[in-house]
Parts: sequence; structure tokens; C-alpha cells
Amino acid sequence: MKPIIKTAALALLGSIALTSMAQAAAFTSLYVFGDSYSDTGAYVPLTNGSTAAGYLAQDYGIPLTTPRNASPGTSGINFAQSGARVDVGPTPPATQPQSLTQQVATFQSLVNSGAASFNPASTLFFLAGGLNDHLRATQESIAQATTNQVAALYALGGRYFEITLLPAAVPAFTDSATFLNPVYAALVPQLQAQFSDAVIGLSNWGPFYDDILNNPGRYGITNTTDACQSGFGAGATVCANPDSYFYYIVAHPSDASHRIVGDRLYQEALALPTIAVPEPASLALFGVGLAGLALVRRKRAA
Repeated sequence: MKPIIKTAALALLGSIALTSMAQAAAFTSLYVFGDSYSDTGAYVPLTNGSTAAGYLAQDYGIPLTTPRNASPGTSGINFAQSGARVDVGPTPPATQPQSLTQQVATFQSLVNSGAASFNPASTLFFLAGGLNDHLRATQESIAQATTNQVAALYALGGRYFEITLLPAAVPAFTDSATFLNPVYAALVPQLQAQFSDAVIGLSNWGPFYDDILNNPGRYGITNTTDACQSGFGAGATVCANPDSYFYYIVAHPSDASHRIVGDRLYQEALALPTIAVPEPASLALFGVGLAGLALVRRKRAA
């Protein structure tokens, strides 16, 4: 390649890299995989409003839909389903909520069919699972399933990921956090080494809930033991001020708690390092540019 053509090609590459790095931190799409602490309508939400994942999307200005939407588009989808486990195998009972592995497979199908698409340079994949897996899976199987989920999303083009720690101060899930938080803490740096051109963060999603329980006055929460709604069905009663309760339904946070955590997730995501991820349009431009340079080269050779 002649010097002038080589210089032009490098300039094109540099332009793409700079553009991508400038836009990488400004997420415009969010895809969530999880359980009841993230469910916003894919299965059965267990709160009186949105969840932390929903507020994370809201803080970014991302419209968040669910896989029930036949045409979810390019903004964001929350696949989280109440009761979901990380991985229950390929053929769970028909009544079983989709595991995170199956949620990721559903996303793969949507992308492969063209029903969903995303820009790798500005898309965050948020994996928040494990609350329902204590005594039902091994640490090794959870680590392998999570690795497989990240690998599948990476193969589709995903480059920004967060894997969450679990809440340890919620009594119903203390055992789950004790069981899996060390697994996730060890796994994230391993995944970062395996997928070195991606960003894989360990999210303090669970500890953010813990902080509310440990310091309720800081957040305007006055009741950290009772559920605002007592029971289910026609006989259920609801407290007068849900925003003062940590729990809305037994073991599950109120909208107020989720909003606090969602805002902290947003600040956490803003701190993720940026990487150069060529956007689809940039890649197309690069291809056109190279074609033009090749044409110039042929004309000069003639």
C-alpha cells in the first residue's frame, strides 16, 4: 500500500475508534436478564411499581419493553421473570419461569429473526440472577452457565456487561448471597480476561439494597422489616405509605427501594470504562472508504 493510501486508511480507522470511544459510555440500549427483583412485566412483577432495572433504563432515557412485545426494536428489553433460576437445563417444566440461560436464548432468537437489534458500542447487558439457586445448583454450574450466557451475548456482538452481586442483608436471600457472591466476584475477572475486548463489570446491585437496609434513615425508609402488602389476593391489605417501606411484598422491595437502587446503578454504569467498539454505520463507512481507496489505487496503476 502506497504511503498516501496507507495514511488515509489509518485515518479512517482512527476516526471510527474515536467516534466509538466517545459514544460507548452513553448507553442507548439495555437488555436485562434476571428474576423477581428485576421483573417489570415479562412474567409476574412483585412490587408496586418498577424495579431497579427499570429505573436504570429510565435514568438513561431508554424505553424498556418485555419479550411479550412482538416488535421490541432497538432500545431495550427486560427478560427477567419472577422465580427464574440461573440455569435449569434445556427442558424445564412448562410452568417454570424462564431461566437466565433461556432468557438469553430468547434474545438470540429475536436478534437472529431480525425482531431485535442493537448497537454494540452503546448497549449494556445486565445479568442479575442467583436469588433462587441456593441449594438447587452447584457453584460450578452457576459459574459455567453465566459464562455461557456472556459468551452467547458476546457472539451476537455484545461488549458491555454487568454481572450482579446479590443482596446479603435480605434475610430470605442471605444464603443465596453467601453461596454465590464469591462465585461472581471470582468469575468477573476471569471473564474479563477471556473477553479482553469487552467490558465486564461486577455490579453492586445487591449491596445497594443492603445499604438501604443498613442505613434506612439515609434514604427516607422507616420500616425495614414488614411488607407493605400483607398477603395476596382479595384479602390482601396495603399500607398507607408504601414509599416508607423497604419491602412491598414479603422479601421483595418496594418501588421506592428499587428507585434508590436504580439511581445508584445508573451512577455505577456511568463509571464503566469505555472501549473502542466500531458501530455498524462506522464499519459500513470504513468499507466504503476502503473501496474508494482501492479504486484510486487501481486508476493510478493503470
